[in-house]
Amino acid sequence: MTAAALRPAAPHPGDLPPGLRISDDGRDRRLLAIAIAVAVGLHVAVVLLPFEIAPPELPTDRVRDPIRVTKIDIPPPKLDEVETPAAPAVRRIPIPAHDPGAERPAPIEEPPPAAVATVPFDVPDLPLANAPPPPVPAGPVPEGTPGLDAPVRLDAPKPQYPRLAMIAGVGGQVVLRAVIDRDGAVRDVRLVSAPRPDLGFSEAAIDAVSRWSYRPGQLEGREVAVELTIVVSFSVVR
Repeated sequence: MTAAALRPAAPHPGDLPPGLRISDDGRDRRLLAIAIAVAVGLHVAVVLLPFEIAPPELPTDRVRDPIRVTKIDIPPPKLDEVETPAAPAVRRIPIPAHDPGAERPAPIEEPPPAAVATVPFDVPDLPLANAPPPPVPAGPVPEGTPGLDAPVRLDAPKPQYPRLAMIAGVGGQVVLRAVIDRDGAVRDVRLVSAPRPDLGFSEAAIDAVSRWSYRPGQLEGREVAVELTIVVSFSVVR
């Protein structure tokens, strides 16, 4: 792009008043001279002026002193100078003096306790774990006692059949009561009943039973004497 193209369009000579109409060449020269004068003036002003430019003066009423911080040591107050708060006032309540002649208040009667219904029940006798064993009975224990192991017959010789009863062909039963001792021997044999007529059945039965032997009876794991009923039967063999 040329300089002529960048040049601003000049007003038409016919638009200017007659006294101000100039040619294009004259107008260019005048503008160039003005630009050179302005440039020279600015150059001179920059060279001649000092580098430090003082700030403009401000009104004195708007200027403030800079803030200065000063350290001040304040000693702690002494104990005698510290004011302690006053203790609150204690309200004292007067206690009336005891009058022995004054009437005593009636005691407060409490209602009787409600009756509790009790239901009786049977408590079984349970053996204790470390309870001592019951004592051994001093006398013979009757047969049928709870917990008793009855004696067991070991040796029982047969009674001799009475001769008269055998000749007559008569038989019968003899009932005896005897005590089996702790060693298994038979003692205290007694007659309870015998057949009629007694042809020697009682004597034969007592003699035979007295020679019998038993394994002793036991109660609570210990041997005891036991009273037994013994029946001896006599029968004729045909």
